[in-house]
Amino acid sequence: MPIYEFQCSECEGVVDRFFKMSEKPKEFIDKCPHCKSTSTFKSIMSAVAMSYNGFNHAAKVPTDLKNRLDQIRKHYPNMQSTV
Repeated sequence: MPIYEFQCSECEGVVDRFFKMSEKPKEFIDKCPHCKSTSTFKSIMSAVAMSYNGFNHAAKVPTDLKNRLDQIRKHYPNMQSTV
């Protein structure tokens, strides 16, 4: 199951949640771990976490995935890897 990021509408704190791809909501209501209020969490941009075995990682990334990551980088130039 993928991990998705959601942002609190009260304090703008970010939380991660697991959802099936077919069941991911655009928003949900829950208690915020940051501000402790019950608020609406809205879906925000999430990147796919991936791992490849071997030494030459760039050569193993499928072309269609590489093209999609290039599109994401163009629209979000300040986005950085968490690795």
